[in-house]
Amino acid sequence: MKFLLITVLFFSANISALTQYEFVQRLKSTHPFFKQQALIGQIRQIEKQASSANEDWILAANSDLQNDNSTRTNTIKFSARKKIVSLGSELIFAKTLSKKNQNSERRNQFSVDYSHPLLRNSNGVNDRLDGDIAQISIDKNRLQRAEAEEDFILQNLQRLVNLAYAQERQRINAQRLTLAGQELDLVRQKFNASVVDKVDVLSQQDAYQSAEQQLFLAQQDLLSLQSEVAIILNIEPDFAIAEIDIYTLKYY
Repeated sequence: MKFLLITVLFFSANISALTQYEFVQRLKSTHPFFKQQALIGQIRQIEKQASSANEDWILAANSDLQNDNSTRTNTIKFSARKKIVSLGSELIFAKTLSKKNQNSERRNQFSVDYSHPLLRNSNGVNDRLDGDIAQISIDKNRLQRAEAEEDFILQNLQRLVNLAYAQERQRINAQRLTLAGQELDLVRQKFNASVVDKVDVLSQQDAYQSAEQQLFLAQQDLLSLQSEVAIILNIEPDFAIAEIDIYTLKYY
């Protein structure tokens, strides 16, 4: 009775059965699809960071040496520039050091310049354009990612439901085979006691063979679905067992 042996071994493995929650968590942690989606989100964040390059402080330094007859002037200038993107304005700090060799005259100058747009770049609309577009891209990707992940999970949850149905079909067919075997034994006893004819025995044998064939097909279907789920979750097929009550499932 190889079919009954397989059935007993199958249900003895139920200690590691997969609930819907466990299936989804395993799917998220192992399937490359979710890693790919996460990478796309990271790319969008990097693009957003790159779009804010115009908000950095820009430091500059330059020197100038001038010779005018007997006068030698050495000038060094330091500056720090920053755009205030939210306003569209610009702030510049500058310090200039100069020295004339002839009379050792030194000059130190410090200046603060502030410019603020009135019309075209009011409130930094132009300066913020790249950043705003990048943020829109991030928000769009977040929605697309959530939708894609939801669809992917639902598609694969259907495989788990199919697996649960296949398990139930095998269980039912195993019971039918057991009952058919019992009926066959009973008919044979009745035939030996001359209670029924040979045709009744042959009829019950056909019923038993039919139940045996149905169980075989159910097992093949179950093994196929177990392999599919095992590949998706990166586990051994023996551990691809669904723990779902198919009689309480609701579809919306």
